[in-house]
Amino acid sequence: KNLFQFFFNKSLWKSLNEKTVLLYQQGKVKEAITAAKESLEYSKKNFGENHTKTATALNNLGELYRLQGKLMQPAESSASCL
Repeated sequence: KNLFQFFFNKSLWKSLNEKTVLLYQQGKVKEAITAAKESLEYSKKNFGENHTKTATALNNLGELYRLQGKLMQPAESSASCL
């Protein structure tokens, strides 16, 4: 990948995470979870399963579930991210 693509991917990932936080702060938890899932999938595709951005996205999704008193689904909590 070229340098432009790298920075584009990084910028888009950051925007998805900021969207997740903003939606949560607005009390829109379902929408925040959807955004967190998008961020996680984007991270896996563009940075790989073992990248720190993927781990951060997985953590954000897990935290949203924890705050709701729910557990993550096994398919979402990929052990390869750890």
